[in-house]
Amino acid sequence: MATQTEQTEVSDSSVSPMQQLSVEKQLQPETSNVKPQYDLNNDGIVFAVSEQGKINISLPQDMLASESQTKREAFLCDQFYKQMGELCDQLKHEKQQLTQSQTLHDAMKRRLDRTLEDNKTAKSALNELESQLKKAEEALDSTKSNYTQQLNIMTEHICTLNEQIAKAETQLGKYRELFGDLQ
Repeated sequence: MATQTEQTEVSDSSVSPMQQLSVEKQLQPETSNVKPQYDLNNDGIVFAVSEQGKINISLPQDMLASESQTKREAFLCDQFYKQMGELCDQLKHEKQQLTQSQTLHDAMKRRLDRTLEDNKTAKSALNELESQLKKAEEALDSTKSNYTQQLNIMTEHICTLNEQIAKAETQLGKYRELFGDLQ
């Protein structure tokens, strides 16, 4: 096999001169500057060497024998590399979209985490306020109950005092009748 910097030339007498030639073509997808090389080895295997690596393509010997077949092969290779370039561009675009989506996802996750934390804090504060409200309502109920009891006691006391005053006035009226006015 040939590396990226060397090309293999076939010196076997059963191989045609067309097969011995190393053909170099320029890969020209819109966003790529990759320069492929087509090489033939003793087995009749055509492989392309590019900056990204090797792509092996097996072709039968009779397909390489004529010039029209070599042109057909070159056309097929051109189409293959054109499609590969388009697929690489599409893959690059998809990776960019994935990166943007991942960035958006991460930002939304952070926002959701902050919102959930704020919600948790607000629930905690709400629970504390509800607890304070319950205590205040209990204190208010207790105070109301105490005032109601005191009001009932005062009402009874006033009623008792009114009865005592009424009895005292009745007795005073009897004493006045009995003893007359001493004045």
